Amino acid sequence: MKTTISALASALWVVAGWAPCASEAALFKCVDKAGAVSYQADPCPVTEGEKQLKAPPAGPTQVSGKPSSRWKEGWSDGDITAMAQTCVPGVIEPARRDFAAAAAKAQDSTTQFPEAELTPSVKAMCSCFANRVGSTVARADFQRDKQAILRKMNDDAMRGGACKPEGLLGEVMGRSRQQ
Repeated sequence: MKTTISALASALWVVAGWAPCASEAALFKCVDKAGAVSYQADPCPVTEGEKQLKAPPAGPTQVSGKPSSRWKEGWSDGDITAMAQTCVPGVIEPARRDFAAAAAKAQDSTTQFPEAELTPSVKAMCSCFANRVGSTVARADFQRDKQAILRKMNDDAMRGGACKPEGLLGEVMGRSRQQ
């Protein structure tokens, strides 16, 4: 059990810092014949249904012909929602894979990945990052320097600032910082 919790913490530390970046890459939602849904960076196998989810194209966007005053130049409500929604599987999927690999290595078949417990805190963190990006950085500036912008926001969150991980995400990441 301890090994798999450590694996979860490691996976989340790596992914939490870069998950908002993943929201700018293509993401495929695949549905197999049994109806199981998976998210992945590569196109779905031919035998599965495929829906490509991706960040909106670069450049200014408008809602009803007017830029949204809530966001910095170039962002819309839809852009921010898409960024937050795409971020969640970008955190959960790699964490699930790393957790399973650590459990297999530790020969622990009883401990299950705590997805139901983890997802709400990941959603909150992703939403916070997306809102913070949209409300503080013009879209063109973000496109130009997103790695540095997100790294700074992530570092602030990990120190307890804006977007600090809460719930199970915060608990696991807090434990790993203490070790």
